[in-house]
Amino acid sequence: MILLKIQKVSTIKTFLLFVREQAKDENGRTMGFVNFGPVSFVKYEGSQPMNITWKLAHPMPSFMWHDTAKLAMS
Repeated sequence: MILLKIQKVSTIKTFLLFVREQAKDENGRTMGFVNFGPVSFVKYEGSQPMNITWKLAHPMPSFMWHDTAKLAMS
């Protein structure tokens, strides 16, 4: 009797979240992105546009709290 063992090869992918408050600053210059670090997928909803919920692996940078709170309220 021959036994075959099939192993699932797992591909590990790391997703990094980059965020910027707006596309341009008050002088018309392109704003830079802030790296929030690695995230893990939680859920998605809808389509066109799709909303994706991510869980941060590390706390959000403190300087982003004020602007992020404004987004959460709208």
